[in-house]
Amino acid sequence: MLRPMASDTTSIFDDAQHRAVQWLAAWDRQGIHRTATAGDEAGAEWLARSDGMPFRFVKSSGGSWGFAELAVEWSLERDRSSHAVKTVRDNAALYQKAGP
Repeated sequence: MLRPMASDTTSIFDDAQHRAVQWLAAWDRQGIHRTATAGDEAGAEWLARSDGMPFRFVKSSGGSWGFAELAVEWSLERDRSSHAVKTVRDNAALYQKAGP
């Protein structure tokens, strides 16, 4: 059964807003988040992965930072998007060559 879009859209945004408020409230309850404070330690533990391991960040050769765990996925996505762009260009060239 289809529901009106306005109420669906509102409920999606309400849900996102509710989750953001809950997240920020939980973060705020930990205390002051300055280096070497109890709030800093609590925040680090709270942000740790569910398996207890910290997130691993890496710096690329271009100087940007990213999650090491996602490096393979990002590389594959970059390759897929490059291939898609090449395919579109090749098809456009074939279409132009074929003419009217």
